[in-house]
Amino acid sequence: NANKNTGIVLSGIKGSGKTLLSKKLAIDSGLPVIIIDKPFDSSDFVSFITNPEFGNVCIFIDEFEKVYDRESNTTPLLSILDGAFNTHNLFVFTCNEMYTNEYLNNRPSRIKYRSHFESLDSAIVDEVIDDLLINKQHSESIKKVLEQIGITTFDLLITLIKEVDLFNESAIEVVRYLN
Repeated sequence: NANKNTGIVLSGIKGSGKTLLSKKLAIDSGLPVIIIDKPFDSSDFVSFITNPEFGNVCIFIDEFEKVYDRESNTTPLLSILDGAFNTHNLFVFTCNEMYTNEYLNNRPSRIKYRSHFESLDSAIVDEVIDDLLINKQHSESIKKVLEQIGITTFDLLITLIKEVDLFNESAIEVVRYLN
């Protein structure tokens, strides 16, 4: 409901839930969603995004640093973010690195909200295990394996739970065969 563009950056390790949360933000915004998966740097891009017939939109760029790498021209995108056009769009970016881009970091006029994702906390791990693990007797072995690894992501946790359930063995046994 802002009277200008709103930028959100979610950064952190792969598998930590950035893309999932971004998709939820996009859906919950109730706006039409434009997914950008390759760099656009032409006036056609600006005309498309700022087209008044669209109204407000949510622009989603997953793994920003891969879409707009060092050689990509971000000027058209930045001009939209800066409010050079009369738009009130929601921009949601994910990136794996804390440092996204010199033109996005520390620029509150472009990025209003930023969140960095690290390892999942134990309450989330417990909740996911309670929800997904069929063979509850292996719950502690999953926690021990995750503690030894040191970093817990959704991808790792869900894979471990599926394998434990599939073979009905402790996570300590199952993890020996995972890649």
